[in-house]
Amino acid sequence: ICLLNNGVEIKRNSKTDYLYDVLKTEDLLKEFEKISEGLHSTPPENIFIDENVNSKGFYKVKEYKN
Repeated sequence: ICLLNNGVEIKRNSKTDYLYDVLKTEDLLKEFEKISEGLHSTPPENIFIDENVNSKGFYKVKEYKN
């Protein structure tokens, strides 16, 4: 995870034939909300930029077979 001028960049390893959802919460006592879904894999690495950054945030990436 890297803070950019235009948001937060999330990089992670990626596998062929998988899809990815990105989830976020500002409070770990609350549920994560899906901010992007069905991102196709781009091996060897996926990059997602969250441009809607107002304060602190916690992210999860869900991986599933296409």
